[in-house]
Amino acid sequence: MLTESTAAVLLPAPVAQDGVLEEVEAVLRRYVVFSSEAQVAACALWVAHTYVVSAAQVTPYLAVTSAEKQSGKSRLLEVLEALVRDAWKVVSPSAAVLYRTINEFRPTLLIDEVDTIFNQANYEELRAVLNAGFQRGNTIPRWNAEKHTIDMFDPFCPKVLAGIGELPDTVQDRSIPIRLKRKLTTERVERFRRRQALQLRPLRNRLEAWGETHAASLDGVVPRAPAELSDRQQDAWEILFAIADLVGGTWPTRARLAAEELAATRVDGEPSLGNRLLSDLHALLQASGDRHLTSNECIAHLNGLDDAPWRTSNNGMGLTSHRLNRLLRRYEIHTHDVRIEGHGVVKGLHREKLQEAINRWLPKRAEASGDRNNATTL
Repeated sequence: MLTESTAAVLLPAPVAQDGVLEEVEAVLRRYVVFSSEAQVAACALWVAHTYVVSAAQVTPYLAVTSAEKQSGKSRLLEVLEALVRDAWKVVSPSAAVLYRTINEFRPTLLIDEVDTIFNQANYEELRAVLNAGFQRGNTIPRWNAEKHTIDMFDPFCPKVLAGIGELPDTVQDRSIPIRLKRKLTTERVERFRRRQALQLRPLRNRLEAWGETHAASLDGVVPRAPAELSDRQQDAWEILFAIADLVGGTWPTRARLAAEELAATRVDGEPSLGNRLLSDLHALLQASGDRHLTSNECIAHLNGLDDAPWRTSNNGMGLTSHRLNRLLRRYEIHTHDVRIEGHGVVKGLHREKLQEAINRWLPKRAEASGDRNNATTL
């Protein structure tokens, strides 16, 4: 359900319907089986945003993922490559290649098989480049040994990240999730070949003309955003909402409904690892009465859950005390010496600190269990 935002609305008058967004949507439907109408609307708006990205302060990543191979990721990537502005499609690029190329050419970046990159031991520099390129104004400093100067690289550009499984939390947080499923035998789409890509050049030319005409009018626009979205989600969708409002018709409503639907879950449809941890500890906390929790009982409880993501991790050993401390540290929860009847003084978690984290990060869970007075709102 849509709600009104208190944000100021500074919108240009709606433009005449020239049908360019509808054409993009029709092309997407012709070649790709989507899981929802929200995905189609988001992809069409995202394509348009690559032509007016000069007016955007934030460019949301399009995260195209699936549970298994042969789910349409590569097909969608091929279609997007034929539609977006200045497409640059790559596989397994280095961080240095990325930030130098983006800084010089400002393309629309399409990275395929991104899961193979994030599964490598050393991917932190690449993730840092992707995270920095989400918002205009961030720079990557690098030492120029030849000139003895510091070069500043700007990684800001539209990006599509396609792969199997899930992306790192910090990347997902900046993404619009397009989770594809393998098509049924009853779901038919046309095959996409090079000649189809060439036939889309006239549409890309119309998109370029549309962008040149309307980019200036979108600069500085603050569209209404659904209150259900987090601050970062509102930032990510801002340029897409502005485009939808500019075009008018059914697009303003479709855009906001799509944002609410797609923002409700992570890319893989599951809660984040941290949220899952707090949720499972909350169940243990409720069953513990009024006492603190020992570290050992927390670990035993978490590793004993059949569907726990950490149950078979660490070479089958499951969650360890060290890993638990690392996961909890982000919520400012630390193990301390606690006195528990029947156990004496042991390492454990103060229930007040744990409850505070649950109230802040899982407010709906806290409300459901009767902790409404302490729960925050997102």
